[in-house]
Amino acid sequence: MNRRGVQLVEEAILLVIAVIMVSLLVGGIQEVLTKAGGLTNNVWGGISGSLNSLFGFLWHW
Repeated sequence: MNRRGVQLVEEAILLVIAVIMVSLLVGGIQEVLTKAGGLTNNVWGGISGSLNSLFGFLWHW
């Protein structure tokens, strides 16, 4: 009976470690996506600004 209690504790510890690893993985993915979104936003802003400086006179009356 004592061995069963030890096995339950071991399973609980492994479950906690798995939950922590999944949360770290999700946090890392979220951080990467946030940085990729910021980079995309900056690139698009640069392209838009360049096009506006080159061809902006066509839209200003």
